[in-house]
Amino acid sequence: MELPEHVRRYLEWRGIKELFPPQREAVERGLFEGKNLVVAAPTASGKTLIAEMRVLHELASHDGRRRVIYVVPYRALAREKRRDFERVARFCREELGVDVSVELRTGDVREPIRELEPGVLITTAEKLDASLRSRPGLVDAVDLLVMDEVHLVGESDRGPTYEGLIALVRTFSGASVLALSATVGNARELGRWLGAEVVESNWRPVELRYRVEEVTPSDADNRVDEVVERCLREGGQALVFLYSRRRSMTEAQRLASVVRGHLSRREVEELRELAEQVREEGEGDDTRVLAETVRSGVAFHHAGLAPGQRELVEDAFREGLLKVVTCTPTLAAGVNLPARYVLIRDFGVRVGGQLKPSKNEFKQMAGRAGRPGYDEVGYVYVFVSPRLRELAEEYVRSEAEPVRSRIWSAGPQLRRFILGLVAAGFCEDLSDVLEVSLNTFVESVEWERSAPEELVVESVRLLREWDFVRELGGRLRVTEVGRAVAETYLNPDSARFLLEVMREMGTEESVVLPAITLSQDFTPAPISWKGREQGTLDAFLGGSSEALSGEEVAELAVGWFGYDDWELERRLAWAEVLRDWVSGVSERVILRRYELYPGDLYRAREDAAWIAWGMSRLASAAGIRWRCPMLSRRIELGVPEEVLELTEVDGVGRTLAMRLYEAGFRSVEDLAEASLSRLTRVRGVGERRARRIRESARRLIGT
Repeated sequence: MELPEHVRRYLEWRGIKELFPPQREAVERGLFEGKNLVVAAPTASGKTLIAEMRVLHELASHDGRRRVIYVVPYRALAREKRRDFERVARFCREELGVDVSVELRTGDVREPIRELEPGVLITTAEKLDASLRSRPGLVDAVDLLVMDEVHLVGESDRGPTYEGLIALVRTFSGASVLALSATVGNARELGRWLGAEVVESNWRPVELRYRVEEVTPSDADNRVDEVVERCLREGGQALVFLYSRRRSMTEAQRLASVVRGHLSRREVEELRELAEQVREEGEGDDTRVLAETVRSGVAFHHAGLAPGQRELVEDAFREGLLKVVTCTPTLAAGVNLPARYVLIRDFGVRVGGQLKPSKNEFKQMAGRAGRPGYDEVGYVYVFVSPRLRELAEEYVRSEAEPVRSRIWSAGPQLRRFILGLVAAGFCEDLSDVLEVSLNTFVESVEWERSAPEELVVESVRLLREWDFVRELGGRLRVTEVGRAVAETYLNPDSARFLLEVMREMGTEESVVLPAITLSQDFTPAPISWKGREQGTLDAFLGGSSEALSGEEVAELAVGWFGYDDWELERRLAWAEVLRDWVSGVSERVILRRYELYPGDLYRAREDAAWIAWGMSRLASAAGIRWRCPMLSRRIELGVPEEVLELTEVDGVGRTLAMRLYEAGFRSVEDLAEASLSRLTRVRGVGERRARRIRESARRLIGT
């Protein structure tokens, strides 16, 4: 097969002697000819190498001056792709003499991507979408847009963002698009939408063998143990999928005794060190349990773990140190972590009223079986009750489901998309808005009542009614408040609610905290509160909470979003968490009091800090006095306002800042003037750390 010389050399450098069938087909369909391309193929079929070859060709053919954006849905996947493309960059430097940069930009939408340098930028869809609100010129700057996991267009949370980005590029950019997808039922339809050639394949480098096993509650554990034992005797690793975080933890505890006997002395020692690292990355009982199971070669993995803990587990499993990981299905969607055996324990459960797994989730989990280059066969065990056997066998035989547009199924998402178009200057009138909106995946929607044009007109009407957009002489113009909504990346519906709260109830912290957690931009994780005699909702509405004023805020939220009592309870409990957090209550106490996972608290802090910042921008644009100038920063750090200054000193985090304050240090000046003996009396501060703190404080005050 004819390949560009630099690509051929790259494959030799990597030790790759032959391309997989989907990779060969991608070359035949114009991978190196600048064409748009959709590649829909199973996990481990070589999609990443297709992207590497395309990106390498773009850069090597233009002396490294091309601009490539690689979009991923998850931060964990972004870190993985950075490793992949740093390898490409190293080849370019060492073998071609071409300097290529690889930059990772994920996370906080408060820090937009301001310019696009030549090289590879790896980012999340949300980060790029938010950046385009204030930097629309980025669309013109990009030469190649790679959209990884593009089948997520069909998911309700990230789908609309993916879809909107693609619509923008289709309308306003001359960039080529490479879309990588899991196997889907309508790859040709995706290709038509993107104006792309389609590579559609079911080929896998490792054969999958399924086994559907009927089990009863009394024998299910024993049967799982037998399969895990077999896997370990063969020298393999196993992933065990469950639909409950708690069950993933208890399953790891249960399997620890099975796995422990298969560890070497060296592995036991390395796992002991890994367990200590796990402890350092989090707090609470779940961290303790995770460290205990890790010592036995087993870990559990779910979104509630602290980010550092998830990374440790993933890396140790890749290296073969951890033998079994019990996990929720988010692992199958988020990172590339193959294993010889995949065990699907929770088949046919109900989650939020929906039967799980869906066919596509099932294919994603099963697709993790078999490690390319190590295994000839990957084994998938599906444990079912007798009544679900037929359904499981149908899943095994079935094709993947088609993906459908989600941007049209939720009014708030469409309004966010349209407001962003107007605020960035992409659209100046209704016809412009219609043109871009109809460049979404609209053909995948089965329209029953309203036509897409009617939904666009209604969305524009609401944005005008809320004074986010005005029409002047037939031209659509964003208002100052509307621009603040768009550039802070708040959902317009949330922003309207938050503005009403601030105008009617003020901007004191006692109002702002429940407003944050009652907005639709805040995603509340499961929560409870031990030892409270009455529910959080009763406490708010009954006036027994001294620190927060939630009654009127809750009433407004019900009017806007239709929350039931259970949802109100959950969201108001999270407001209590934030109150404790910014008051300096220890993380360990918070996790126990509310029965939280470290990762849930981490994400809640991120959400809340962003929303608080957005509220301050909204208040400024609307002429509302903002009475919590440091709240966003305090939510990030978890300290009261009077302690905030101490966190400016190098080496002083949340816990130490609170200890220093309690020891009488009130300012940076106090630390700069302190004696080493006084500093070392603070718990956790040795002489070396005391010197570092004092030197940093002196630099800050210029002495």
